[in-house]
Amino acid sequence: MAKVTNWYTMNNKLGVNPNEVVVISSTSFPEYPAPPAKLGDRVQGNNGSEWCYVQASATVNRGYLVAIDANFKCAPLTSALSIAGLYTFGIAQFQATLANSSEFFWALMKVAQGATVIVDASSSVGNAGAALYVGGSTPGTVMVTAVTNRLNGLIAITSISSGNSLEVGMFSYIIPGLAVSMFPSSV
Repeated sequence: MAKVTNWYTMNNKLGVNPNEVVVISSTSFPEYPAPPAKLGDRVQGNNGSEWCYVQASATVNRGYLVAIDANFKCAPLTSALSIAGLYTFGIAQFQATLANSSEFFWALMKVAQGATVIVDASSSVGNAGAALYVGGSTPGTVMVTAVTNRLNGLIAITSISSGNSLEVGMFSYIIPGLAVSMFPSSV
């Protein structure tokens, strides 16, 4: 399966376009005087995809993993955000290069295949099916060389090369892998 570059929804919800970033500006973009959906709205799409409407709280590049808070504001995923236990995770799959702070987009929450993520430049190469972890030097990216902050539910469909994009599948929601001790220390 190839990377999907033109996502569409299966719902009959008006104004849903997972491919675009929405900028609210009465002068530059008068067609959007307000967001076309409510933050947190969810829709189903092609390839078994599920989308959530979010607002960027920092610049988000296409293909970045994002951490989404309870108010549906998102930022590129970091190790600290992945273990905080306060966020859900998605992928920015819009057609634009990036979404600036305060702009709106549909974050991909899960998909059978065809999603694209960016591999951290410091990552080693890997084969399809390799475990993926939160990126090291660049927030929002993934890598295969880490030993902590595994991204359970995110599966590499194609082989991995550093600094490039990678096709992934998310058959369930992304869940951070936490180190759990079988034998807790006594108090």
